[in-house]
Amino acid sequence: MNKLIGIAAIIASLAFAYYLVIYIPQRNQEAIDREDLLKKQTLQSQSSCLYEADQNYAQNWNTACYDQGFQSGCSLPTTVAKGFETHRDELRDTCFKLYPSN
Repeated sequence: MNKLIGIAAIIASLAFAYYLVIYIPQRNQEAIDREDLLKKQTLQSQSSCLYEADQNYAQNWNTACYDQGFQSGCSLPTTVAKGFETHRDELRDTCFKLYPSN
């Protein structure tokens, strides 16, 4: 009977040790990995969003240049340029709100 209690105690100790040494660290690492993946996906989405905002800005600018008979990257009137810049800044702000990187 004492041997049976001793074996049961050993099995319980091994199970508890497995829980502490293997199971808990593995679950913690999985949670860390999920968090890291989410951060990476958020940064990628933010980067893509910012790229689209900048592309939209460049396309609008160049379209305005072509409409006036100039080549891309021309100088535009200040009011037109400010309008494009304001729109780009609004789009970029939206990117930072949608995909915060904190």
